[in-house]
This record gives sequence, C-alpha cells and structure tokens, in this order.
Amino acid sequence: MTNTQHTPGPWEITGHGSRPTPCTWVSLGDEDDGNSLEVVGDNHVANARLIEQAPAMLDLLRAIVREADRETRAFIEARAILAKFGGAECAPVTERSHDPND
Repeated sequence: MTNTQHTPGPWEITGHGSRPTPCTWVSLGDEDDGNSLEVVGDNHVANARLIEQAPAMLDLLRAIVREADRETRAFIEARAILAKFGGAECAPVTERSHDPND
C-alpha cells in the first residue's frame, strides 16, 4: 500500500496562453476549483506534458518494481525514486517478502 502525498491524477492540459510569456495550463478536474497550475518557460509545453503524465508514470514504475524487482542499478534507482513517495515497494528485495498471490 502506498502513502500518497501528492495530488493524484488524472491531470490534463487545459489551455495555452501568453501572459506575459508563453504558458500552458495543467489542471486536475475543473480549472476553477483551484487545482491547476501555469507552466511557463522555454519548454512549457513539454513540461506540461510531463506533469500531465506523471501520475501514470508513477503508477507504472510501482507496478514494474512490484512485478520484476531485483538488485540491479536500475531497480535500486527506481526504488530510490519511489522512496520519495513512500510505500512498502521501496524496500530492497531482500527486505520484502514476495507473495506469489500479489
């Protein structure tokens, strides 16, 4: 089980503008409910797309680690990233019990 400490998705790109510089809005649900942010800068569209897809990428990383974890550099780094979000999936393989029914 995970201890979510962020606003879960789905986030979506809801608009583009230029006040005073080019920007992209990313929102969770209704833009008017306060769960939106303005992404600015040279890479605002690419950064907004990354924010939009972050919840799905986090869920996928958790699933990959849960299904195929081993003591390799890639999985050690994956667990380090997941540790920033909390949850039992962050423990090294040797410290977790593997339930075949999971």
